[in-house]
Amino acid sequence: MHQPTPAYLLNYILTEVVRNGTAYALSQALPGAQPLADKTWTTNDLRDSWYVGYGDNVLGVAWIGRDDNKQSKFTGSTGALQIWLAMMKSI
Repeated sequence: MHQPTPAYLLNYILTEVVRNGTAYALSQALPGAQPLADKTWTTNDLRDSWYVGYGDNVLGVAWIGRDDNKQSKFTGSTGALQIWLAMMKSI
């Protein structure tokens, strides 16, 4: 019996985040770009908001943070994901 590779499993998990998780809004906002996969990050104390998203023909990274290490007041999905989505809509 063939076992799925770790890369396949990771890609599947990251795709599920868009289908059913914190990035569900992407599946509604970019229906023609599916399947998309992603990962959001938020550092301790909301200092940094990261988002990485990719699909068959798209890859992008967005970051929000402050040089003085103070809070940015954004999470990965409320900050960087919104910037990524705006970039993808524009292209």
